[in-house]
Amino acid sequence: MDSAGDVGWYTSIALDSYGNPHISYFDYTNVDLKYAQWTGSAWNIETVDSTGNVGADTSIALDSSDLPHISYFDSNPNHDLKYAQWTGSVWSIETVDYGYGGFCTSIALDSSDLPHISYHDLSNIDLKYAKWTGSTWNIEIVDLLGYVGIFTSIALDSSDNPHISYFDLSNYDLKYAYQTAAAEGGDNIGVYRNGQWILRNSKSSGPADYRFNFGNPTDISVTGDWDGDGEDTIGVYRNGQWILRDSNSAGTADYRFNYGNPTDVPVTGDWDGDGEDTIGVYRNGQWILRDSNSAGTADYRFNFGNPSDIPVTGDWNGDGECTIGVYRNGQWILRDSNSAGDADYRFNFGNPTDKPVTGDWNDDDECTIGVYRNGWWILRNSNSAGSADYRFNFGNPTDKPVTGDWDGM
Repeated sequence: MDSAGDVGWYTSIALDSYGNPHISYFDYTNVDLKYAQWTGSAWNIETVDSTGNVGADTSIALDSSDLPHISYFDSNPNHDLKYAQWTGSVWSIETVDYGYGGFCTSIALDSSDLPHISYHDLSNIDLKYAKWTGSTWNIEIVDLLGYVGIFTSIALDSSDNPHISYFDLSNYDLKYAYQTAAAEGGDNIGVYRNGQWILRNSKSSGPADYRFNFGNPTDISVTGDWDGDGEDTIGVYRNGQWILRDSNSAGTADYRFNYGNPTDVPVTGDWDGDGEDTIGVYRNGQWILRDSNSAGTADYRFNFGNPSDIPVTGDWNGDGECTIGVYRNGQWILRDSNSAGDADYRFNFGNPTDKPVTGDWNDDDECTIGVYRNGWWILRNSNSAGSADYRFNFGNPTDKPVTGDWDGM
């Protein structure tokens, strides 16, 4: 069917609704991704991607209209996981994951014809899983215990949950992973480690669901729902510059602007209750907040707290507006208004050296308190003194804790 040079590496096949075969494969001679379709009377052969050394580790699936979708590895120069889809007139090609993140790919389409891809991340020797939501790629680490994720194969059940088989090279074992339930609701946890984000869709110990680089080691990590889509995403504050992204993945910034001084402490929140988190800074006890993710003048400017306090923000009373507070040597001092005045809540929770964290842990629309202590998360579902409702380990002692609703659930 194709004999033009050294062709036919890394083949994958799928049959359409007429029983005709569709095959993806690697052309070793030209280092291209190719695709062959039997029309019923002849083979139709075409090159899908010829930019660089592309097309190893292919996997093909057909959608409900018999259109092909192909996952594959871009081995040179980018070392990326790529995805190609035939729209009916052209090949649409995009990069899914970066940096040696596309070995041993396998693809399956769900009931909405959205692609799910399992693959091996050679940089971190992990099994990873990517899902197209319809607007963005959600990327998760499935297994990171040892040298895992080689020779993956994926299938979806009747509820579109992924099931993945793969090889564990550390123990020379066959392994199987599957998704048993939806991610936990409310805000969840993560850490920022020297420019790497390590996020988890649960308030518990366990493997990360997202692991990627964005920012520099000396940046200050920030999170928020910048575009109002219900998902909290990432950003950094760098010497007065805000660098924000609308996706929990590596890539370019969606917002880049200056607001604040290099020594300010960045804060974020939905100050006006419009569903979008925006920016602000805490400067020696003064709050300087803005209702837009852009450079410009402050919409709120007032004093609350002492210069040595750690600023915290959250929707303490569930009214839809994020307001202010400070953490002072284990004491929480919170206010239900973005203005100077007396505290509405004052209580002790945590130790003086703890790092304060806030979030809507139980998905009741009220933001409450917690601390990060040497890799341990100690969280409470009430803005008051008392015992922890969650206590678990995730991260290293020197990591910077981050919180957010990473998947919008």
